[in-house]
Amino acid sequence: MFRTVHTVIVDEIHTLVGNKRGVHLALSLERVVELAGHPMQRIGLSATQRPLDEVARFLGGYEKQDGVFVARR
Repeated sequence: MFRTVHTVIVDEIHTLVGNKRGVHLALSLERVVELAGHPMQRIGLSATQRPLDEVARFLGGYEKQDGVFVARR
C-alpha cells in the first residue's frame, strides 16, 4: 500500500515538534519511507513554524550513512 505514496503532508506541525506526539510521528514517517522503499517529499504546514530550524530538522528525517543514521540536510 505504501509503495504508491510519494508525498506526506503534516498539518499544524508546530504542535508536534518537541513532544512525545512529535517523536511518534517522526518514527512513523521513517517507517512509512522504509515500507515504501523510496524517499518521499515531506511538507509541513503551520501558520507559526517556530523555531524554524527545529521544525525543518524534524520534518527532514534521517538517512543511513556508513551504517549510522544522520539528519538529512
